[in-house]
Amino acid sequence: IYASLGSFSFRYTMENIASIRPDILAAIAFLTLCGAIAKSAQLPLHTWLYSAMEAPTSVSALLHAATMVKAGIYLIARLILILGPLAFSLPMWLPTVAWVGVLTAFIGATLALYTPDIKGVLAYSTISQLGFMMAALGAVSSASSLGWFASLFHMMSHAFFEGLGFL
Repeated sequence: IYASLGSFSFRYTMENIASIRPDILAAIAFLTLCGAIAKSAQLPLHTWLYSAMEAPTSVSALLHAATMVKAGIYLIARLILILGPLAFSLPMWLPTVAWVGVLTAFIGATLALYTPDIKGVLAYSTISQLGFMMAALGAVSSASSLGWFASLFHMMSHAFFEGLGFL
């Protein structure tokens, strides 16, 4: 975005995003999604979260409940705001976001059911919840931004109940 617009300002970017070529905009959207997949432990890059967690401790509460794993979800939510109506004109971007979230939620919940230790249950349930947040972001439509609101509301509520669960 900076290479195309020459600014880091969100306001300037939102006002001038339409001047970016559609192919560059699609590359920005899909590469940002790849970053969010890695940061928020989405499928297929979900395995690091289980390995990063030592045990149910206060440090793990920061890892799972705070911004460490939620940054990718927030990044996609911000990108949807920056793109505005152009987000709906990108072919297959929002459906890809939704499917990544749905598959991550299903696989995370399935792994949580079959893991033998409490550490795994907490890690995989967090992965599943992050998948629900991503799926809600992918459900944003031009008629309603309810999926965007639901995703961010769940992100905030998850931070509280996950943090309390660990502590």
